[in-house]
Amino acid sequence: MGFFDRADDDDAMHAVMMEAEMMQVMFTKMASSCFEKCANRKHKEPDISLGEMSCADRCVGKYLDASQKIGLVINSFNEEQAKLMQSQQEMQQAYASMGRN
Repeated sequence: MGFFDRADDDDAMHAVMMEAEMMQVMFTKMASSCFEKCANRKHKEPDISLGEMSCADRCVGKYLDASQKIGLVINSFNEEQAKLMQSQQEMQQAYASMGRN
């Protein structure tokens, strides 16, 4: 294993750790938000009620759907930005090669 292989492994491990941390943050926010919306404050019974259960199920579903849609929008934006950067680089290279002639 060479130096660059180790660097690639470190980058991959860092990416995995960042993704895991982001997932943990998302889960914590989702759990907090859905608990706030769905849990009965009186806690008369030790078990979750059917109403609370269905509310939590709907809340989690909506939260995940919204997160997925936001992710798609962000990915689309990032792809557009990458295309724009590529075209700018191509224009700069073309301009630089014109200056050499």
